[in-house]
Amino acid sequence: NENAELQNGRWAMIGIIAALGSYAVTGNIIPGNSNEDNFKIWQRAQGRAAMIGFWAIIAVYSFTGTPYGIV
Repeated sequence: NENAELQNGRWAMIGIIAALGSYAVTGNIIPGNSNEDNFKIWQRAQGRAAMIGFWAIIAVYSFTGTPYGIV
């Protein structure tokens, strides 16, 4: 299905951006909690990413009328 491949590509790009953001914020792609400050930064970044994802789904729904943009 062409639409499924398009959606998969978009989610893959979001994953790459998330990995780059994680590296920029914490210095690790998969951060550990070896440093308490690093762990708090990671928790804050996860909260922000969750809010961005939430509002992105709301925006897609408002433009397409369906969740995740799948028509």
